[in-house]
Amino acid sequence: MSCMSMVVGENIRKIRKAKNITLVNMAQAINKGKSTVSKYETGEISIDVDTLWEISKFLSVPTSSLLAAEHTNEPNAPLSNSFSKKFFYFFDGRVKKIICAVMEEYSSLDEADDCVLMYFDVKDESNYKSCSSFYKGSVARCEFVDNYSMLNQNNSAERVWVCCLKNLRNADVRLGVLSGLSYKTMLPVSIKALISNHPLAKDKALEEMLFLSKEDIKLIKKNNMFTLCEREQSIL
Repeated sequence: MSCMSMVVGENIRKIRKAKNITLVNMAQAINKGKSTVSKYETGEISIDVDTLWEISKFLSVPTSSLLAAEHTNEPNAPLSNSFSKKFFYFFDGRVKKIICAVMEEYSSLDEADDCVLMYFDVKDESNYKSCSSFYKGSVARCEFVDNYSMLNQNNSAERVWVCCLKNLRNADVRLGVLSGLSYKTMLPVSIKALISNHPLAKDKALEEMLFLSKEDIKLIKKNNMFTLCEREQSIL
């Protein structure tokens, strides 16, 4: 059982579970037995190139995302390509709680944008394959802002955009806006959000950072548009 087979297998299982696809369904789609696919996911069987290609097409994700390991600073990392995790938070006033999503960002050498996979509404950041929705898209990076565009892989009507400011005071936590179609009301929404390089405690302090401030509301009324107050950056 090679390290690479284990990484590839875990990536396949993670995405399959996020998309609510059963082992049986995937096995039928790639013309393999259920036990064979299960062994692919545990790393007991190495996956040949043709099968890997079929799996990536069935899951609708780039093959490179199945071959990537989480970014590490260790010199002997098992794979050449890697992904980095970002943790996305906003406060949903309808259910009175903080919603968390985990984004995996994959660097691309042959495309202008980097690929992004988002596991939306996760209960546990360490086990984020259990999520309510799964999105795929890209991120375009500029000098002071990152722009994300992602499509729900189970409902093509739900596309979301995230505009995230780069914070000069704290590069690990950034302020942004999520816009798109609400999966609950099916109405357009824009939401104040934070993107972090590490998990954040879902406490009162985080809630206050995610609430619309008085300054935010004043700008909304003044400009007739959702604009975040720049001074919010100072508390991050």
